[in-house]
Amino acid sequence: YLKSNANIFVFDLGAGTLDITIGKAVPIINPITGEDQYSINVQLTHGNNFLGGRDMDDLLMNHIKATLTQIHYQNIDTVLADKKDEIETVKKRLSVRDSSKFVYDEDQEPITITQIELEKAINPVLEKIKIEIETALKNANFKKENIDTVILVGGPTKMPCIQRIISDMVREFNPPDDWDSMLCVSEGAARSGVFGGCGDKVGHVIDRPGFMYYAAVEMFENIFVPTTIISANTDTLPTRKEIELLVPKPTKNQKDVTIKIVSSEDREDRIINSIKISTPAEGAEITKKIRHYWETFERTDEEQISYGLVRLDCQITEDGLLTKPAFSDLHSGVTIP
Repeated sequence: YLKSNANIFVFDLGAGTLDITIGKAVPIINPITGEDQYSINVQLTHGNNFLGGRDMDDLLMNHIKATLTQIHYQNIDTVLADKKDEIETVKKRLSVRDSSKFVYDEDQEPITITQIELEKAINPVLEKIKIEIETALKNANFKKENIDTVILVGGPTKMPCIQRIISDMVREFNPPDDWDSMLCVSEGAARSGVFGGCGDKVGHVIDRPGFMYYAAVEMFENIFVPTTIISANTDTLPTRKEIELLVPKPTKNQKDVTIKIVSSEDREDRIINSIKISTPAEGAEITKKIRHYWETFERTDEEQISYGLVRLDCQITEDGLLTKPAFSDLHSGVTIP
């Protein structure tokens, strides 16, 4: 998909943020496997921390509210406050359909919302997105003709109106057949942090030269995702660090989680400690819902994956020695054994 020295435009639109990255694909050789790969030489990052899919949901809710008001429905604000998931579902369906039904009251006829109505309702967000794209290209001193490859990341990028904006302002998005803008971030994180099957060795993390420590959390079976504790580029010694780690919630088959503390120097990674901790208390959880929408939209499969937040507290001496790390539940503050 990538070509040597191609100029890459990465457009990442999530639920609450927009991130744009412009860089160049630089050919490299994986020092572990010897395979040819590409590293992205980042030339510019730009974005908006307060612009995303939730803003579209709010505007769509306002549109639905106005429609219901004209029909003289009662208790609109109260009812809509409990139907945010349904409103998001309408938005997602309109990514692949010309119209969608919204059920306000089971005893009443559902209202029909068209893709044209959606795009009109969320136009303020679309205009802001255009401004961010213009700013990114200008700051990078790029014109649309300079961009060779576009990469779209995030659920909202499936919307036809977003893809039209990208096509008009940058270039058409032609992804590989196996590309999934919803899953590419988690897949990329897993690929860069996969240490399973390597025994006491840890997979090489590209473009992290110098001395560093990081914590690798087993998010799935034998899939470890790293979070930096200290880096030679940003930290001085001695130092004390408190970092937050996302860890999986307990399941029937998994009551604890493995966290590996890894040191890296001159591109050589070494596990210095492998710790099993109890999963966090029930109060500290983040729940992500994964929905699979079938073409007929007659059914929705939903899977809930829960995570907990854990605080890692550790000290690194002037000689670069990391003391025994301590973990606590971020929600309750209770130390985790």
